[in-house]
Amino acid sequence: MNPAAVQLYRDLFRKTRQLPRASWTYYRQHIRENFRSFDDEVDPSRLHEIIATARRDADWVLKARANK
Repeated sequence: MNPAAVQLYRDLFRKTRQLPRASWTYYRQHIRENFRSFDDEVDPSRLHEIIATARRDADWVLKARANK
């Protein structure tokens, strides 16, 4: 697996700690499933796009949950 993808996986898991504890299981399962769906991707530009989208989406979720 790409080192940037592994780092993203770790970062996303750590970010779940900023969410309410009751939602950790849901978001961590979602992270795992999405990583499994893209684990065969080898195109560097596509990987960059996937990583950027994942980071943007994670920031959105954290921001949306913080406003509640």
